[in-house]
Amino acid sequence: HGIPPYVDYRVFCNLTSIEKFEDLHNEIKEPKIREKLKKLYGTPLNIDLWPALMVEDLIPGTRVGPTLMCLFVTQFQRLRDGDRFWYENPGVFTTAQFTQLKQASLARVLCDNGDNIQQVQPDVFLKADYPQGYMSCSEIPKIDLRLWQDCCEDCRTRGQFGALSHHFRSKQSAEYSYPKEKHKRGEQTSTRSRHQGDLQKHRNAASATHLTNIVSSEFAQDFSHFAAEVDETIAALKQQINKLEARLRQEGCMDDDGIQRKENEHWMKEDCISCSCKNGQITCTVEMCPSVECSTPAKLEGKCCPDCIDNENPIESPAELKPDSSDKELPFGTIY
Repeated sequence: HGIPPYVDYRVFCNLTSIEKFEDLHNEIKEPKIREKLKKLYGTPLNIDLWPALMVEDLIPGTRVGPTLMCLFVTQFQRLRDGDRFWYENPGVFTTAQFTQLKQASLARVLCDNGDNIQQVQPDVFLKADYPQGYMSCSEIPKIDLRLWQDCCEDCRTRGQFGALSHHFRSKQSAEYSYPKEKHKRGEQTSTRSRHQGDLQKHRNAASATHLTNIVSSEFAQDFSHFAAEVDETIAALKQQINKLEARLRQEGCMDDDGIQRKENEHWMKEDCISCSCKNGQITCTVEMCPSVECSTPAKLEGKCCPDCIDNENPIESPAELKPDSSDKELPFGTIY
């Protein structure tokens, strides 16, 4: 991989040079870890960078060891120094502006842009106990933006933010563009310029009127299309409502086969199931058949319960030979 060994990075970070594994006792205090490194690498000169960084003791208050901390700091310093837009570079801000930037904080940003935030911890990245760990937004320093205000014609209104609008100009304003290259023109040039300016004003007014008419026409067309779509939607909804009302006005019931039944109508759904329509509700009852004690019971077409065949007597049972006064007739037409 081409990465130098761990000992070279220790020298780079101004740490003590090591010749034996016992020399790591300051950065790796656990003897067992040093022993494992010795069995794995044999000599300190062969220790790879990444495993050594992972087993170094952590610096108090951090999550890394001394060598990895050195590499982090060096990398961030080089990122800063290589950024030509870094705000601390000379000539970017004045001393007064730089002083104001040092007062900036995320707590101030939250106070200025939050919804009714009155108190906040000074360092919003750290959890604080309430209320002793919180500060009022009025006590958190603000940036004085007046130091970024430029003088346009004079500096008498500097520091008055209400005066900024009197000197506001866009980037394309001709009044402040190349003042040294402007030359005085004679009366003829001034007159021609005035005529050209008036003509341009008329052209601009005509163009603006034409553009307004186009926009108004397009808006009217869009609105007419929208109104037509609304009318179609309302008509479809009315049609659906009429269908629902018609269904509600119909008397009777609709059975499972899709047949319309009249109010109080009775019909046989099956041989043993009879149904009736009442108050728009179908109610069906099942006929319960009594037991038939014969050798060959048969069920005739159109009848619900089986019956004994002709000229065959039912098999007599002891209960029939000795009738009991407690015997009761099996109910018929039980509703389920």
